[in-house]
Amino acid sequence: KNPPTMNSLRPTAVLFGDSITQYSFSPNGWGAAVAHKFQRKVDVVNRGFSGYNVRIAKELLPLVFPPDVKHLFATIFFGANDAAQEQDQHVPLDKYEEYMDVIVSHVKRCATHVVLIAPPPVDHEQWPDRHNRHTSQYANAAKETAKRHDVLFVDVFGDLIARDDWKDFLNDGLHLSDKGNAFVGEKVLALLPSEEDLAWDFPLWREVLGPQPNEYITKEYIDGLPYKCLHHNRTD
Repeated sequence: KNPPTMNSLRPTAVLFGDSITQYSFSPNGWGAAVAHKFQRKVDVVNRGFSGYNVRIAKELLPLVFPPDVKHLFATIFFGANDAAQEQDQHVPLDKYEEYMDVIVSHVKRCATHVVLIAPPPVDHEQWPDRHNRHTSQYANAAKETAKRHDVLFVDVFGDLIARDDWKDFLNDGLHLSDKGNAFVGEKVLALLPSEEDLAWDFPLWREVLGPQPNEYITKEYIDGLPYKCLHHNRTD
């Protein structure tokens, strides 16, 4: 058996979306919060692409989600650009639904847990060519897609637009502020498996202080630990 590679040491997860996902690894970003929560247990990969819509995203599926790679979880976060009817990125609502079906179907085959996230509201005063009457339709389409495919769903649009202070959750009228990132991160994490149920990658440091560290990463030693721990014995 070949030795483990960097990509095979831990379970993996993919955050797939547009700029709201791309920027999510910024300080205080929602993706950074997810990666922090699963540190040393899951490798969380950011595959956010600023300006992308579902028409483009569906073409990336074989590259972002190769069929032979299985992830612990994945998030799908598109719709903000698709709903912009006065922009080049606009995707008609019926096509958005069609392409979202393609995307979710593919990702479900590649991830144990899938979270579909609706786009947030947009501040028309800052983005005059974007309108919540359009975004709401795409958020609802995302919600119906989640129901059809029986995947997890975060209704960012619905949850925020119901608040008087929803604009505080945006930093420029479109992308998430620190407050918005914290909100999305909390909602996403509430739907994911608990990190407490996952194994550490390699023993904790107190277990490997002896004179022969190689002895402490074998299956026999790790199986005797009082907590869940992965092992990477090349002979297993």
